[in-house]
Amino acid sequence: MARLILEEGGERRAFRFKQGKLTIGSSEGCTLTLKSGGVAEIHCDLEIGAKRVILRARPGVQAPVVDGVPAPGETLLGASAVIGIGGATLRVDMDESAIVGAASAAPAPAAAPAAQAVVQPEVRKPAARSVSGRGKGRVVPQVAQRTSNSQVQRVQRRVSKGMPAWGVGLILAGIGLVGFVVVRGMSLDEGTGFDPGECIRVASVLYNEADHGAASDRLDKIDSVGLASLSSNQRAQYDNLRKRLAARGRDTDNDMANMLGTKWKATQLDRFRADRLHGANPPRERLRVYLKRVREFKERWPAHPEMAEVLRYETRFKEICDLSDPANFTDMAYEVKTMIWAMPRDYKGAFLVVERHLIANPGDAAHCNDLSATMRTEQAEYFEDRMQQAKYHWKKKEEGQAVEWLVQLIIKLEDQGMAQQAANELVLLPGIDQWLKGYKDDRPLKFGILVRHPTVAAAVRELGV
Repeated sequence: MARLILEEGGERRAFRFKQGKLTIGSSEGCTLTLKSGGVAEIHCDLEIGAKRVILRARPGVQAPVVDGVPAPGETLLGASAVIGIGGATLRVDMDESAIVGAASAAPAPAAAPAAQAVVQPEVRKPAARSVSGRGKGRVVPQVAQRTSNSQVQRVQRRVSKGMPAWGVGLILAGIGLVGFVVVRGMSLDEGTGFDPGECIRVASVLYNEADHGAASDRLDKIDSVGLASLSSNQRAQYDNLRKRLAARGRDTDNDMANMLGTKWKATQLDRFRADRLHGANPPRERLRVYLKRVREFKERWPAHPEMAEVLRYETRFKEICDLSDPANFTDMAYEVKTMIWAMPRDYKGAFLVVERHLIANPGDAAHCNDLSATMRTEQAEYFEDRMQQAKYHWKKKEEGQAVEWLVQLIIKLEDQGMAQQAANELVLLPGIDQWLKGYKDDRPLKFGILVRHPTVAAAVRELGV
């Protein structure tokens, strides 16, 4: 299990993860949203596994800083790595033994950035010390300069006493550890492949070591013919292991969902309550928005660990405002305002709220028409601004931000012509197939909404995403 500690803007938040992948950036669509400056909308990915944590910086962004060293591309993190992203600091704490084990098995290029450190020469030292890894700390005899009468100053010879006993012990212990890892790896792989019984044995070992992904992969090697050849005892072991892996997968999914719920609660409930629900009797239109958000939170995260706190506030504000009472125009107008005052603006949802109110309250037609006209003017300005922003990001090699803005325009704009222009731009971007695959894997809900647009759906089919 990993613990993430986020510090930014004088605030400190902590989260816990078992395993999974999360996105980090300034966009509300990220798993972990940062409010600091210098953070791209989708800045990087953090993959938390059973035995390692990997940071992947998105192309075109300012490289995150890991333990004081810029970390572009993919970086294997240490047990207590400190990550700097813009003005935010994120510390990743994980079980020390798991990380050390992963680091020993990691490919050598992952440690390359550390080798770029510049060693400053020492001045006026009687003896030079080697800066190589193998000779670190060993004194090299220094030859004196020749004098004017060509005499050479003799350097007293020192008799080497050999390596201390504790050094020998460390080397032998290291050799033993390497041997253990090699032999253990051979024992896990020996006889595997398509032998169903051996696959079950290895999968059980991996499961007990909390490497659930590798355990599942090992079981996947057993095809239908192999399953049919299992004895009753082996089949029981196989079924039991599959059930336990499925349960662990659900736990991981719940952890990821609860973290999204924590972020949503902080921005949509806690911040709204602190900024806009002051006094003993807050305005009715604001209470309605808050209670609607509480209802959404309960539907999306019914088992969230902070649900008790949310229910306490709901009970308190229900005594002042009853959602069963019909909304008046002021209620509706304020709700619409909350949908388009932040980025990205949800014009599609806002127009739908106005339309529903007009059906239920035809007497408010004049006010609704004026509100709709104002929103259409603002939507056109917003569209032009965001299209230019997307082009700017793409030109600056910030492809992730460019793609995200086009996606938001497609799914959030009420004007179909504007959404179509954004879709046309999106599907023509070089490498868009990889971006669409990323959305499909990492943001399935947003991807499902995106492919409702016919142009995007056609591109997905053509590209085989």
